[in-house]
Amino acid sequence: MLRYSHFYDFIAKLILVALLVACLFIIRPDYWESLMVAQWGLQAGMAKFLMISFVCILVVPLLWFVYLPWLSPAAAWCYLRFSLKTPVSWEVAKQVESLFRPTLKRLHWFPLKELKNLAPEERTSTLLRFFDQLQTPSSQNHN
Repeated sequence: MLRYSHFYDFIAKLILVALLVACLFIIRPDYWESLMVAQWGLQAGMAKFLMISFVCILVVPLLWFVYLPWLSPAAAWCYLRFSLKTPVSWEVAKQVESLFRPTLKRLHWFPLKELKNLAPEERTSTLLRFFDQLQTPSSQNHN
């Protein structure tokens, strides 16, 4: 199941899945499984387990080096620019991209559709203020 927060996040995750599939075609798991069985004397089940483990480990670098620094900010930039009509730079999109996808700290995202009701020149500053408010712990949490 592919979980996504908005259309552009869906496209970014489809690109990530396509990259993973391309990696699988390049790696050719069936070839390596048969090689492990023939050369190392492993049972077929153990070779398949090792390949599944390897593929799971392959997902982490794709997430870390492709999705988080490039695809997620690109999805946030597109969402802000095209859906919310908010003129933001790439740097701002990279800074606030965690608002538009669930994270380990919170399982929801912020659609921020209210931005469209503001004047275009106020949208970016309001977005950054909202992001800063979420980043700084309030004094109520410390009591």
